[in-house]
Amino acid sequence: MSAHGSLARITIRANRTAIAIWVAAIVAFIAALPEAYAYVLTGDGASAFLSGVLGDSAVMAFIFGKVPDQLTTGGFLQWEAGTYTLIAVAIMAVLLTTAARREEDLGQREMIPTQPNAAIFAASIAPALAATIGVTLGIFIVLAAQSAMVDGLPVSGSAEFAVAIGLQSLFFVAFAALANQVARDGTQARMLAGAGIAIAFGIRAVAEGAHHPFMRWFTPFGWKDIVAPFGSAGWGGADRGAAPYIGAFAIMLAACVLVGVVAWRLSIRRELMGGLLRLPVRTAAPLPTRSLPGLVAWTTRHQIGGWIVLIVALNAMFGFMAHSMLQVMDSPDFETLMAAITGVRDPAAQYMALCASFLGILTLFAGVQVAARAGAWEDESLLDAVAASGQSRGRIVGSFAAVGVGLSVLLPLLGGAALAGASMTALGWDQAQYGLWESLAAIPGAWAVVGITLLAYAVRSSWRVLGWIPVVWSAVVAWFGEILRFPDWLMKVTCVGWSFDPHGSSDVAAFAVLTALAAVSVGVGLVVYRRRDVG
Repeated sequence: MSAHGSLARITIRANRTAIAIWVAAIVAFIAALPEAYAYVLTGDGASAFLSGVLGDSAVMAFIFGKVPDQLTTGGFLQWEAGTYTLIAVAIMAVLLTTAARREEDLGQREMIPTQPNAAIFAASIAPALAATIGVTLGIFIVLAAQSAMVDGLPVSGSAEFAVAIGLQSLFFVAFAALANQVARDGTQARMLAGAGIAIAFGIRAVAEGAHHPFMRWFTPFGWKDIVAPFGSAGWGGADRGAAPYIGAFAIMLAACVLVGVVAWRLSIRRELMGGLLRLPVRTAAPLPTRSLPGLVAWTTRHQIGGWIVLIVALNAMFGFMAHSMLQVMDSPDFETLMAAITGVRDPAAQYMALCASFLGILTLFAGVQVAARAGAWEDESLLDAVAASGQSRGRIVGSFAAVGVGLSVLLPLLGGAALAGASMTALGWDQAQYGLWESLAAIPGAWAVVGITLLAYAVRSSWRVLGWIPVVWSAVVAWFGEILRFPDWLMKVTCVGWSFDPHGSSDVAAFAVLTALAAVSVGVGLVVYRRRDVG
C-alpha cells in the first residue's frame, strides 16, 4: 500500500462521522424536493406566474441568481435548492479541509515525519474529497431515481447538476487547502476560506445584479447557471441537445486543479517541509478576564465577533430590501403561500417573520458552535490546565452554558434592532417593532440547542456534533416544511418559527418547553460530565 493511499485512508476513517453527516444531510435535502417542487408548479399557469413574479425581482436575482426561462421542476431545483446546496457544500469543503490545519497545530503532523510531503498534503484534503464524491454521486442517484416519476427532471440534467455541485465543492477544497498554507494557524485558515466563500457569492450576486452573465465564470457559485442543467439552452445559448457541456466542465475542473497545485507547491516550502517554524506570539500581559465565563468568551471572541458582524449586516440588508420584497409578495397566490409558511396574512408581517426565522437559524448555528468549543478545549488540553487551576468540571460546563445563553440573547437583540432600524422607513414603526419582537422569539430555541450540545459533549466529547441535528432540522422545517407538506404536528417539532408579540398572541407554551429542555439538558449534562473520563 502506498504512503499516499494509507495515510489518506487513515484520515478519511478518522473523519468518517463528519463525512457521513454532511453527505447524508445534503443528499437527503435534495432527494426530498423534486416532488415538492412539482406539487408547487401544479396547475395552469403556475410555472409562468412564478417565473414572472420571481424573475422580475432584483432581490431574488441577488440571492438565488437568474430565474430559468422555463421554470420546470428541475429549473426550480437548480435555482433555489441549488443555491442552498452550493452554500452547504462550500462550507463542508472548508470545514473538512481546514480541520487538517487544526490537527497540525495540535502537533499531530509531527507524529508522521517519515511520510513524504505529497502524502501529507493528499491526506489533508482526502476527507473533503471523499465527501465531495459522496455528495456528487448521491445527488445524481436520488435525482435520477425520481426522473421517471417527476416531469422536468431528466437524467442528463440530473448528472450535469450533480457534476456542477461537485466541481464547486472541489474548488473550495483546493481553496481551503491554499488557505491552510498561507494562514497563521487553523483558525485563521478557516476565516480566510470563509471570506473566500463570501467573496465568491458576492461576485455571483454582482454578476446577476449588473446583468453581466460572463462574470459567472469567475465564481464557483455561478457555474451551475452556466451549465443550466435543466434548461433548453445553456452555455452560449445554443440548443443543448442530449450531450453534457464537457468544455465548460473542463474549464471549471482546470480552475480547481490550478488552485490545488498552487496549494501543494506552497505546502512544500512551508514550516517543517523546508521552511522556518513560525515563532509563537508571547506576551507578559495577563488575560483581560478574571472569571471562567470570561475566559470562555475570550477564547471564542473571534467566533462571537464574526457572528455579530454577520447577523447585524444581514439583517440590516434585509431591512433595506423590505420595499423590493413586498413588491414580489404583492400577489394573492404568493400571499397565500407565505401565509401558510409564516402564519400571518399581512405581507409586511410575512416578510418580517421570514427575516426573523432566518435570524433564528443563524442564532442556533452560533449557539452550537460556541457550546461545542468545550470539546475543543478538551482536544487542545486547555481543559486540563483550567482544571489544574482548581476549577471544577461543573463550573467549566456552566461557563460554556452561560456564554452560550448570553450569545443567544445578544444576537437576536442586535439582529432584530438592525432589522427594525433598516426597515422602519419602508414599513413603518409598527412593523419594525413586530420584526424586533419576532427576532427575540429565537432566544428559547437557541438556549435549547446550547443545552443539547453540552449534554452530548458531557456524554462523549466527539458526540458534540449531535448538537447540529436540531439546528438542521429546524432549518428544514422553517424553510421547506410547507413545501414538503409536513403534517401540523411535525411542523411544531422545531426550535424556531415561534411567535412573540407583547401586543398580541405569543407561543408561551413552546417557549416554556424549549427553556425547560435547555435547563434539563444542562443539568443532566453536569451530572454525566462529573462521571466520565476527560482528556
